[in-house]
Amino acid sequence: MKKCLKEDKLLNDGNENIKIKFGEKDFIEAVDLISKDILEKYGNKKDKIGLIGLARGGLPLLVAVSHKTNIRKINVVQIQMTNSNDRWDYGDAKWVNGYIDDEIDEFIVFEDMVSHGRSVNLLVNELKKMGKKVLAIYSLFMNEDMKKLSLDDEYMDILYVNLICQKQWVYFFWEKGYAD
Repeated sequence: MKKCLKEDKLLNDGNENIKIKFGEKDFIEAVDLISKDILEKYGNKKDKIGLIGLARGGLPLLVAVSHKTNIRKINVVQIQMTNSNDRWDYGDAKWVNGYIDDEIDEFIVFEDMVSHGRSVNLLVNELKKMGKKVLAIYSLFMNEDMKKLSLDDEYMDILYVNLICQKQWVYFFWEKGYAD
């Protein structure tokens, strides 16, 4: 299931010429929405689940949600798409490294943006090989094209806060290009 936690409509009506600046206030609102959803769904077993952030983009969300939900079992995985800083230069997803807690069997995944699903697919497939289960994937942004695509495993929920189209680009307040 793919579900929006806010308003399921394209930011700026999908206009690629309007810069999307995701500020601190936007981030805090998103963390609150995601944390509330997690506590409602998984609060009764929060001591048994782990949180995984995809480096680099998912790390701010991972840390903020961990603090807000008091779920302290965090894991970090680096999946490389490209070495480039060019906006549209996507490569093939490649596992670089990561920490997966052997004592945890169920995870919630955090990503800044589900744009084409390659990173998320790779992580879910690797966890599955390890005998782990992904309960849900939370993202700050979802590319509307992803709503039509299937992941390799559809058993987990993909929940997002904002919807964009493929031609839109998001500038996060912690990144280069935000202040321009």
